[in-house]
Amino acid sequence: MTRHANHVGLDFATMVLACPHCQGDLAREASGLRCSKCSRPYEVHEDIPLLAPSETNQPWVAEAGDPNSAAYQKHFQESDVGPRYRQRYEKRWFKRVTTRREIRQVERLLASEPRCRRLLDIPCGGGRVSAPFAAAADLLLQADLSSSQVLMARRTLGSRGNVLWFTASVFAIPLRDGTVEGAVCNRLTHHLSPVEQERVVHELLRVSTRFVILSYYDHESFRSLGRRIRGRHPGHTIRRKDLQAWARRSGAFVDADVPLWFAGSRLRYAVLRKSECPAADSSPSNGCEESKRRGEQEDMITVSSDCSWGRYRLRLGRGGCTNRFLEFCVGRGEGKSLEGWEAVASVVFDK
Repeated sequence: MTRHANHVGLDFATMVLACPHCQGDLAREASGLRCSKCSRPYEVHEDIPLLAPSETNQPWVAEAGDPNSAAYQKHFQESDVGPRYRQRYEKRWFKRVTTRREIRQVERLLASEPRCRRLLDIPCGGGRVSAPFAAAADLLLQADLSSSQVLMARRTLGSRGNVLWFTASVFAIPLRDGTVEGAVCNRLTHHLSPVEQERVVHELLRVSTRFVILSYYDHESFRSLGRRIRGRHPGHTIRRKDLQAWARRSGAFVDADVPLWFAGSRLRYAVLRKSECPAADSSPSNGCEESKRRGEQEDMITVSSDCSWGRYRLRLGRGGCTNRFLEFCVGRGEGKSLEGWEAVASVVFDK
């Protein structure tokens, strides 16, 4: 087997990565890496640090008494799962179209952000949608639970000098707090239980200083609604109000939330932005405590008409930190009164 170098080097990797158990410093030794704090050893396979501890979700999931993704994690640690996953997306025409659409959506969201010094892509899979990531950061960190997926991602991206590959669990990311400016988590949360989904949100926001781009299955999508009407389980979906609450508990807010295809699409991409308190001045409303207090209040909604035939824009402000806009269509003549707008807003946001 051809041996590839981890392009930024293991010596540099020990400066960036940390022990997934205690976040202690990692040091090189003859057999791999070792934590200088808890002395746990970690293997290195083909210059890829193997930092994914087994069953990292178990202690807190068992405590919460919720189903967990242990079987899914075990499946994705199989040696041949990477090639099989990649082949499925390459052979089916709709999967290929979906991949291009996902890349375009992530590109747009990354383009709206200042360039990152460090960007985390977890789980990176086989690099199916990773093309725009390396161009958006000085250093791209790609990690996956499966070593075969990481190896495939390395082959997909090819010879780049700004990528660090390693295995990791998203439940215990081997990075210290605030190591990266941003993180991308694509197509993972729909495999997880609600308590695991919140854990993922917390971990991603813990290691990021600015933003997280997260994909999820919308509980209010047309497909999820159809399943519930037929008496079927909608799957591991996320309610938007739950995502907002999880972000808020981790010191962030939902700054953008866009569908993959159109309104009602099952897959959506949310940008979770770390909350920033404005600089203090003579106005008490600009203080951190006031911003936090306002962030705990319900969303404030104002509405303006965009054209006469029923396309409207909702301006949604949260905690004085940002304004979000959502466009949608209603029937002619509906929602013209204040009471009408309140009814429409409750349908969109109070689910």
